[in-house]
Amino acid sequence: ATDEGILLSMSAGGSENTQVYMLDRQRFITKQFTDGKSRNNLGAVHPNGSKMIIGSNMRNGRDTDLYIADCRMGGLQMLMEVEKEFWSAVDWSQDGKQLLLLKYVSANESYPALFDIETKERTDLPLPGKEKGAFGPMAFSADGKSVYLGCDTQGEFRQLGRLDLASGKYEWLAPDIEWDVTDIEVDPESGLVAFAVNADGASRVFTLRG
Repeated sequence: ATDEGILLSMSAGGSENTQVYMLDRQRFITKQFTDGKSRNNLGAVHPNGSKMIIGSNMRNGRDTDLYIADCRMGGLQMLMEVEKEFWSAVDWSQDGKQLLLLKYVSANESYPALFDIETKERTDLPLPGKEKGAFGPMAFSADGKSVYLGCDTQGEFRQLGRLDLASGKYEWLAPDIEWDVTDIEVDPESGLVAFAVNADGASRVFTLRG
């Protein structure tokens, strides 16, 4: 967005009950969007800065449902109710129609999915193979036709891959980099991809053409 507002999450006194805020840098006002009691996670933000996804257990204190909210007015509205599962929204497509979700099971097991904002329907994405694995960062390509991701199904480390959403096929883009991919960012105009790896405790950043 153009008003330079900053979304942030913060807990008080070392508690795990993180709250979500917006810092209005023009009026120097911080607005709290969540209830101050539940545990909340700031998720994906709409490309135009208008909407955000918040994961919150405010419904029953246990399950982390996904809510959609205005980035300046708040007003959480239920988007996806869950039962004994943990889902997070990790990216929002450039056309604003889809979310990229990740279901966390354990440090060694997670599952990606697409979520249609209008229909509220979730579609599980195919896995690279029959073996379960752990997915790390994920991001839509600039054209929304594929997903860049970090996944460890090919070996010891979370390698950088690209999943074609139409065919369901995976392509591994940097197999020679034997470190976990920790972050992925895609430029929405050029399609340039920047990704970081944990190189023996230190971050290294690489770029590739989308």
